[in-house]
Amino acid sequence: MDREYGFSLLEALIALLVIAVGVLGIAGLQAASIYRTHVGEVKSLAAVEAQSIAAAMLANPGAFPPTVIPPAKYETASAAALSPPAADCGTGICTPAEMAQYDLYVWGNRLQQDLPQGDGAIECHTTAPNPTQCKVTITWRQKRMAPSAGTVAGSIVTRQYSIWVNP
Repeated sequence: MDREYGFSLLEALIALLVIAVGVLGIAGLQAASIYRTHVGEVKSLAAVEAQSIAAAMLANPGAFPPTVIPPAKYETASAAALSPPAADCGTGICTPAEMAQYDLYVWGNRLQQDLPQGDGAIECHTTAPNPTQCKVTITWRQKRMAPSAGTVAGSIVTRQYSIWVNP
């Protein structure tokens, strides 16, 4: 009578292969999950920063674009936009125009600190029938994890978040 004991070497190797493929699949899902979490975190930060400057604009409507920032456009990428304001409104009393400049300075610095290559722009339109409408746009750069149409994995892409404000 022929008795078989245990697994053969071939059966053990096949089981090892199946386990290895499963572990690699789980590792891929984990990497994708971490990437998506990071993308969501940065997008949430951009939304918070956009709402922050929108709240400052609504709190100080007479001083925000277009009266303070000719020609009704503000970008944090320019060196002049991030030059310190004349007054420190965080500790002192300021006029509405000084407060607007201070708010923009603080906002621009936070964008550059909190977002990867963060940049912000405020563009205001004063044409009829609407009163002043300002578009707050925040951009940042991120690496792609997976390729998509016309891109390569690991390439840098520019992301954007925009809201409209009526100060």
